[in-house]
Order: sequence, then structure tokens, then C-alpha cells
Amino acid sequence: MAPSADNILAYTHLGEDAACWMTEVRHEDYIRHETDPSPWMGMPGFRLETVFFDAMHIVWLGTARVLLASCLGVWHRMGILGHDSFDRNLKTFSVEMKDTCREHKYFGPESMLKMITVCLWTLYDAVKLLDSCGLILSESEAEEAHGKFCKHLKLWQLLAAECLSRNWKCFRCKPKLHYLLHLSRHMRRTKLNLMIIGAVWAEESFLGKLKRVGIRCHAANLMSRLYARVLLLLSLRFRRSRE
Repeated sequence: MAPSADNILAYTHLGEDAACWMTEVRHEDYIRHETDPSPWMGMPGFRLETVFFDAMHIVWLGTARVLLASCLGVWHRMGILGHDSFDRNLKTFSVEMKDTCREHKYFGPESMLKMITVCLWTLYDAVKLLDSCGLILSESEAEEAHGKFCKHLKLWQLLAAECLSRNWKCFRCKPKLHYLLHLSRHMRRTKLNLMIIGAVWAEESFLGKLKRVGIRCHAANLMSRLYARVLLLLSLRFRRSRE
């Protein structure tokens, strides 16, 4: 779905005047005024803001995958990665990236390549900044990271519109772009470094190890029994939250 400047209600509209920013609700206000709250409110420790604390799936396994695939698709269509030497050029890009970029400096009239460069660099710069910071950000660090994320998303929207005009299925605006901006705004407001707090690498790795052990021991019915127990536990907690 391409961004629309006229439709401020679309999730693809990521500007500061988007309607979603005028309807943000704090967790405390939701609890105080909602007459029929979500059953998730009965889960211990749950807060509305915590749905954004998942930088791994929002960025690395979300928007970054679309970004890299879109870059490769555009470079291929524009002849930077040739048809007959695609694998060789891609390997060169991966192994000798700095030398390749120094040798092939694309500063021509093609504005799309410049936009891709800025889109890639701003995301890299924001993540690099947050990786070097602690759990609590300073005012300047939070503002700088938020500004870079906003520029990255703005360039993404411009690239989406350009690809749409060329009938290229690249740089599509996914809902996780919207989540990324929510995450960035939350970091700017709370000064919490969600790239560290929200990165669940260790938890995902631990779950993967448990899964491998379980499959080796109970390969036949492990997943069905696991899902049945999870559903039973959730149903009990939801029922208690309604009582």
C-alpha cells in the first residue's frame, strides 16, 4: 500500500500530523476510562506500551528484511547488479563493501539511488547510536535517534511512491513501519533504550533450545500438547480477569 498525503487515517501515513498521534492513549487513562477493557489487562505486568518492546521483530526480522530485499530489487532493475553476474556482484557487495562503494560512487542524476543511500544510512546510524548507549538515554541521544528514524521512514515513503509510479513492488509500506515510529516516539518520551530492552535475542535462543530438546524427546505430540496447555492457561487467566 502506497502512502497517501490526503488520507491522514492510513497507517502508511507516518508524518507528525497523522491521526494516530492525536489518538494515543496512556495505559493509566485506558484503565481508568475503558468500560470493557481487553482481557490482556488481567495479565500480570502487561501494559499497553509493552507491545512495542520488540525491536528484534520490528526492525531486524521486520522492516530490515523488506528494506534489503527492496534495495536488491531496485539495484537489479537499474542495472547496478547485472543479470549475468548477479551472484558475483552480490558477493562483492557483501565481502568488499567499502572498497566497492569507494570505486562505484553513484552521484549521478538518478535521485532514487540517493534516496536509497540516505534511507539505509539513517537506519544504520540510529541503530549504531543506540547500540553504543546505555539503558537510559540522554535528552540529546533520544532526540538524535528519533530524528534519524523519522528521516529513514520519510525516505521509505518517498521510495514507496517512486516504486509505485514505476510499477515496481519494492519499498511497500508495512504495518511494522508504523510500529517502528511508535517505538521511536516512546524512546524519545521515556528515554528508555528499547533497542536494548526490547531485543529478545536471549529469550528467543532459549526457547529454540527448549523446542529442540522437546522435539527430540516427544517428537510425535510435542507441539499439539504445548499449544493445548498454552490455550488452557490463557483461558483460565482470561476467566479470572472477568470475575
